[in-house]
Parts: sequence; C-alpha cells; structure tokens
Amino acid sequence: MHTTRFTIDAYLAEYLLGKWGVPHENDANRLVVQIPREVYLFNLLHSLTMKRPRHVPGACGNIEMVVPFRKEGNKRPEHYNYISDAGARLFNKKTTQFFRADLHEFIDNRKHVHGDSIKDACFLFVALYQVKSIDPESLAKNYYRWRGYVREMNRERRAYLTR
Repeated sequence: MHTTRFTIDAYLAEYLLGKWGVPHENDANRLVVQIPREVYLFNLLHSLTMKRPRHVPGACGNIEMVVPFRKEGNKRPEHYNYISDAGARLFNKKTTQFFRADLHEFIDNRKHVHGDSIKDACFLFVALYQVKSIDPESLAKNYYRWRGYVREMNRERRAYLTR
C-alpha cells in the first residue's frame, strides 16, 4: 500500500477519514483514506498523481491517502505518489462538492424518511463521520441556501414551461 500526503480543508480531511478511513498496514493506530473505485474521486486522485520532483521535500499534509492503482494505466504507485499544490486545490474543490452532495442527500433522507429536523440531521451527519472542525449549524445554513437555490431554479423552469 503506497500512500501520499497533502493538505486540504480540515473538515474535509475529517470527513474522508470518517467515511473511508482504514488502518495503515504497517501501523494500526494510523488511519489512511482508501477511496473505493466506484467513486469519481478515485479517478480524479489517479489523474492528479505525478512523479515527485527532486527539489520537493518529503510528504506533508493533513491527510494521508492510498495512491490509487489502475491496471490499465502505466502509473505505478511506487513512482507516481505525489500531488502538487494545484492538484491538492482541485481535489479540495471536488471533495467539497462531494461533501455537500452527500450532506444534502443525508439531510433529505433523514428529514423525509425518518422525520428528523434539519438541525438534528446535521448533528447526526457530524457525529456519523466524526467531523469536529465544522459547526452543524453552518451545515444547516448551507442546506437552507441550497434548498432556496433549488426552489428558485424550479420556479424559473415552471415559468418557462407555462409560457
């Protein structure tokens, strides 16, 4: 298992560790993130890996991830195990989108199927994935904004169809 380290937002690192964290094969006390092949973040991470430049020091960052290996490519994980700063920013952006989509789906499910309030669903989401660096109230606020945006888009679409 070859790993790489880079820096992303703290709440996203906690979320990924809570969702896909597995014990490291050499140190059981250390968790690494192993993204499943079915998730598009796996392919994104594979495309962002590159050979480590000579002038770059050892790996550092707040998240350690298993370097993906696809048999159809020539990117061997023992050589292609570096993510640049620009690659880390892109991965951060796509992970934020994935996080929000997962959050909104979780809240909708808890609200409509289980009858929980939005704030309770946010607290459950934070507890489920052990995210400590973001406030559940801010997640609820993000959900309210997103829901307002979706409602506005549906209103515009209905107005267009009734013309």
